[in-house]
Amino acid sequence: MEQIAPLIAQVRAAGGLEPLEGALRDWRGRLSARGRTMLTGAAELEAYLRERG
Repeated sequence: MEQIAPLIAQVRAAGGLEPLEGALRDWRGRLSARGRTMLTGAAELEAYLRERG
């Protein structure tokens, strides 16, 4: 119980699970977009370096 008590307190302070679920969904979306952007950048860098020999 000691380990989950802070989590329960945060859920209550946030007004329930819905606001936290929304925040996590937004965070996950931003993280996914960032990961895709990084992969695209890495592919473009690899193509550029390959062209330069």
